[in-house]
Amino acid sequence: MKSLQDLLGEDEGFFGPGTDLVISLAAVLLLMFAIKSSLDEKERQSRFELEARLRAQTALAEQERRSRLEMGAKLRQGQLEIKEVLDNQASLVEALADRYGASCRTVAPNTYAITFAETSGEGAPDIEIQNDATLQRISFGSHLLFDEDRIKLLLKGSFMLRELSSVLLSDGRLGHIQEIQIQGHADTIPSKLYSSNLELAALRAMTVFQTLQAFGIDPRHSMMSATTFGEYVSVPRRSWGSPYAPEQLAIDNNSPAKRRMNRRIEILLFYRRLS
Repeated sequence: MKSLQDLLGEDEGFFGPGTDLVISLAAVLLLMFAIKSSLDEKERQSRFELEARLRAQTALAEQERRSRLEMGAKLRQGQLEIKEVLDNQASLVEALADRYGASCRTVAPNTYAITFAETSGEGAPDIEIQNDATLQRISFGSHLLFDEDRIKLLLKGSFMLRELSSVLLSDGRLGHIQEIQIQGHADTIPSKLYSSNLELAALRAMTVFQTLQAFGIDPRHSMMSATTFGEYVSVPRRSWGSPYAPEQLAIDNNSPAKRRMNRRIEILLFYRRLS
């Protein structure tokens, strides 16, 4: 049997004297490969992160582009909506004046007055129409619809409301209107027949509501309501902000002409948006 020394001697003869060098070179190569692999992985990771950032920036730019396009479309749509509403309002003003057989004149931007021959010298117009972007306010002097301190509709008042109903029901106009509000207003002279001007104006607004309904304006189709402000919202107050001093109400009713202007029924037409 060979001794341990003999076996070791044989091993050295088998691997040869250059074995350590080979092993060292192999180790160096493995280390270089490992370093290269690590560098490649870092490069791949960096490239991946760069591509991810580029994709995110591209997506953000695309989102901003779409947002600008949508905003432009909304602006154009809004302009179209406003134009259509204004066209419908102008058409209603012309049709109403034609139905009444009266002339219509512009008294302020987007504000029109209809005055009948028999009342042309009495100051305030019989009917005033104000157009806004989504609202049209038709203001009837109470003398057209009611006798003083009364809630029964006059014959000429019935005619006025019948013609208004006919205009609203023609040419699909009512389809453009989302809501109708009827507001009753009075002056500061106390009513002799009713508990207050608030009650008087409320009953007048209800009379107008029922009359429009009888002439074909269906509240089930177009929302319609009646309300009262009594003596508390004079015509000048509509353009006032808050607060409105109590003494100003007295000033707004300190002459027959001012009180005549404040006694009115206002019909507000709220136009529906296209979108």
